[in-house]
Amino acid sequence: MTRGTDYTSDEWALLTITPRLIGLRMLAVSRSGPIGKLREFVALSACLTPQTVPARFRRHELVMALLEESDYDISTAFSRSGMNGIGGAMPAARLRALPSCENVAALLMDKTPWAEADGVKRWMLWLATSVARASRDGWLGLGRRVSAEEAALLRQIATSLHLTMADPDPSTGHLNSIGAALRDSDGIPGERAT
Repeated sequence: MTRGTDYTSDEWALLTITPRLIGLRMLAVSRSGPIGKLREFVALSACLTPQTVPARFRRHELVMALLEESDYDISTAFSRSGMNGIGGAMPAARLRALPSCENVAALLMDKTPWAEADGVKRWMLWLATSVARASRDGWLGLGRRVSAEEAALLRQIATSLHLTMADPDPSTGHLNSIGAALRDSDGIPGERAT
C-alpha cells in the first residue's frame, strides 16, 4: 500500500489540493442559486471527511491518508472570510483543477500500484459527482440534478484523471447517509430528516 511518506512534499501537496480544486471547480460551473451553492459546499465538505466516504474508497490507504490530513477541513479554511473566501478560490480552481488532475494521474501512474491509483482517481471523480448532484441547477431547487455544464466538466475531470465515466454516481443511499451525517454534526442548520 502507498502512504504519504512515499511522496515528496510537492507531490503530497498536489495530492491534497487536487480534490479541493475539483470540488471548487464544480461549484464554479454550477448554476444553482445561493441555497444550492451552500448545499454543494456542504456536500464538498462532507466528501472530504472519512466518515462519509463510501466503503469502496475506505479500503484505499492513500484515500484515507488524504482525508486524514489536518488541513482538509474545508469549512475552517474559509471560515475567516466566509463565502467571499470561496469566491476568491474559485478563479484559481477554474485554472488549476484540470491540470492538477492530469498531474495527479501521471504521479499515481509513476508511484502507486494500479489498484490504489485507480481508487484515488475514482474517489476524486466521486467527489466531483457528489458536488454536482448536491442541488439542482435552477433557483428554488428546480431544474436538473446535474446540468449540462456540470456533466461536461465531469467528463473533463474523468478524462484528465485517465478514467472512464463508469460508476461515477453516488447511490441514493450514500447521499442520504451524507445528509444524515451532516444533520448529526449540525452541518445544515435547520435541516430535518425527511
